[in-house]
Amino acid sequence: MYSNRVVDQVQKIKKPSSYEEALKQFEYMEKEIDLFNWRIKDVYVWKLLRVSMLFDYRRLHGLADEIQPAISRIKKNKSKVIFDFSSNLLIRNPFFACSNYIDRIIIPTSRKQMLGEKLVDLIPYRAWSGDLGKKSLLLDRTSIFFPKNTAGASDYSVTAYIGWLVGKTQKIQLSNQDNMRIRAMRDCLGKNIDAVRNVSLEARVIEAVRWFIGTRIVFRWLFIKTKPKALYLVCSYGLEAPIAAARDLGIPSAEFQHGAMGRGHQGYDFVGWECVPYFPDHLLTWGESWYRDTAIPKNCMIHEVGAPHIESAITEARHLNYRQQKRLLVLSQGPYGKKLIEEVVHFAQRRRDWTIVVRPHPGESKGLLEGYLSGVDSRVLSRIKVESENSLAEQAASAEVALGVNTTALLESILAGCKIAVMRFPNAGADFQPLIDGGNACIVTNGAELSECIDDMPLGTARGYFSEPIEDICSIVEGGRS
Repeated sequence: MYSNRVVDQVQKIKKPSSYEEALKQFEYMEKEIDLFNWRIKDVYVWKLLRVSMLFDYRRLHGLADEIQPAISRIKKNKSKVIFDFSSNLLIRNPFFACSNYIDRIIIPTSRKQMLGEKLVDLIPYRAWSGDLGKKSLLLDRTSIFFPKNTAGASDYSVTAYIGWLVGKTQKIQLSNQDNMRIRAMRDCLGKNIDAVRNVSLEARVIEAVRWFIGTRIVFRWLFIKTKPKALYLVCSYGLEAPIAAARDLGIPSAEFQHGAMGRGHQGYDFVGWECVPYFPDHLLTWGESWYRDTAIPKNCMIHEVGAPHIESAITEARHLNYRQQKRLLVLSQGPYGKKLIEEVVHFAQRRRDWTIVVRPHPGESKGLLEGYLSGVDSRVLSRIKVESENSLAEQAASAEVALGVNTTALLESILAGCKIAVMRFPNAGADFQPLIDGGNACIVTNGAELSECIDDMPLGTARGYFSEPIEDICSIVEGGRS
């Protein structure tokens, strides 16, 4: 078949040594094995697996660490999971929440902030704020890092868990063609790819198909009951089943941008795809520069709607905080946290005139980053502080320079008046290229380079990343209906 030819071509590069090499091999593999059109029981399998498979491929070859390393240290036990589901099934079940038809269903992220006296995810708030909330159904989400509920909201986990149970009733049989594809994937990605998650590719494929079928059925039931005019989501990858169920019934779906979506982001960059299944009909972006180098699906309508939740927080923080010269704000991320700390220490050893504040990513614990600093000379360590209590807006408004890899917090920091340094590691993509091309940020590859250029860095602008905010989101997606 195609296996030997594809494997031979991929192995010409052998083990990838950079993000770019890994991405090139990965995209070659998915095209030549025709993973775009791979279907099992009429389910497009690859769309469900693509994001996690590239990340696992990079981890296997030492090009990524755990995306949220603290997760492995904080896990719910089974009894806790069962108790939470049973409680939510009775108290926060979306099937019980609506006696009449609604205008929209919103699935947010688990990250929440206080807005007045209410704890909400600010990103999709424009779709259900004020009077819109009277005819909206919010499927709240929580996590180990953000365990608190939005008051009065239903719970997404109810539909997700029922969908999982329905999916378990599905009998999934892999064909010879399916097994040949999986063997070709394993040959291309690496014989030990199964060991990254300690589960076989075959099992992952079957579980993904079962989950999708079951969850699609449950959301069809919910949509038929509530008859919404639109479905709104934050972060569509991982929510393919609700999107498919909405499309089955002619309900438009819209995704609010929640983070970076540049070249190589497998949730948004679909090079070579003629048609992308289970992708939202509308993409509500913060600004044009985010998707300049990204192959967004052709059948998706892109709307630049700004990010008022970011800009308002930044504006308030700039009025309340005093900027401290020679203060460096380090924006950590799980996949790069340890290496970033190492380079920050190298910088601190060379530049004793700078103080450093390290901000953990929401997926990192403060203690984890402090552990990376153990053994550092006390004279250097005295100028480095890991701080998670203050908001990003407050930290950025009081720093002179912000340093990060590919976190969207860099763009928030430039709005707050920081100079920006992008740390370009071999295992990270070429993110924020429009910012760099416009001379609004400085690229460094290590702490020594940062120590040499930090005094002469430009004070840039990120206006291309943040367009003027549009408040009336619903008229865009629902065609003027509210």
